Amino acid sequence: MRKVLGLALLVPHSWGFVVPRSPGRTKFPVVDAGRVDIEYCTGCKWLLRASWVASELLQTFDTELDEVSLIPSKGAAGTFEVRVDGEVVWDRVVDGGFPGPKELKQRVRNIIAPDQDLGHIDSGGSGRSGGARASLATPSTSEAPASAGTKTVISSDRAPAAVGAYSQAIRAGNLLFCSGQVGLDPATGKLAPGGVAAEAEQAMTNLREVVEAAGGSLQDIVKTTVLLADISDYKEVNTIYSAYFKEESAPARACFAAGALPIGAKVEIEAIVAL
Repeated sequence: MRKVLGLALLVPHSWGFVVPRSPGRTKFPVVDAGRVDIEYCTGCKWLLRASWVASELLQTFDTELDEVSLIPSKGAAGTFEVRVDGEVVWDRVVDGGFPGPKELKQRVRNIIAPDQDLGHIDSGGSGRSGGARASLATPSTSEAPASAGTKTVISSDRAPAAVGAYSQAIRAGNLLFCSGQVGLDPATGKLAPGGVAAEAEQAMTNLREVVEAAGGSLQDIVKTTVLLADISDYKEVNTIYSAYFKEESAPARACFAAGALPIGAKVEIEAIVAL
């Protein structure tokens, strides 16, 4: 595979956004090994997810990739596909959700660089495969994450907006720190009706949207904190909460009686995620 130096640039194109892997390569399509196409539903506002996936793949595979393209879908609503050299490696509908970074990288690696060691993804350690020098410059958009130093602000318009001196989530390295989510329905701006069970369901949905905006999934959560306005609601909340995790790999958890929560909420859930 040819070695390519320099930064990846995001170039507007009638098909979407193309990330060329060598200077001057803006023509689309290019028939070369190591080309990734990420097709996303524009009406679903998934550009942030698509650009995050592109950035992760560029950082991991660097010179193994010739080009990464972000393509607004002209197909059915809800489309989110990742293709490598024309082969679908992830389909949101078929795979039942958005790609987590670990499994996606393994699938891509199996096509373009089967002998590459993905460090902590393969071994379970904390290291990261080196040599990545490419970065992704996203277009100016309210969906693009804002960065400050080594921190990246993560947000999703499918979860309640952060109002005040906090962010929905902050990514620092391979960790994602999610602010507490209450059972606020972002569509109505009100708490989900139906009591503590309904609020717990909505809080978990909100949390999932934020985690997926960072490219992860609920199964990547390593620690949660559950706050209850009334500790007697524990059993009911635990029933809802438990349905979102596999029992054998459920995250560590702490649960506290808070006495009172913002906007009169009955439950609030925060999380730490390993991406």
